[in-house]
Amino acid sequence: MVCVSFDFEKVFQDQVYTFKASDERKHQVQQLTEKLKQEIFDLEQRIEQIVTADSCCRESMIRTFRTMVKTRKQLLKQLIEK
Repeated sequence: MVCVSFDFEKVFQDQVYTFKASDERKHQVQQLTEKLKQEIFDLEQRIEQIVTADSCCRESMIRTFRTMVKTRKQLLKQLIEK
């Protein structure tokens, strides 16, 4: 006969830690999602300001900001998928 020792307290602590880590990750993902959405909104606002302004380098600035928006949208999409 084989006697197996099982530490229920250790298993319980591991499960609680895993739960807390999972909960913390969800919170971090939520914060990052909100931050990315705000950055996208701010950049789109800035693009609108550039479009209405009369500037010699307007097209270059618009391309730069649109690239930044695209990058942040891709990051947001990847974050949501995980």
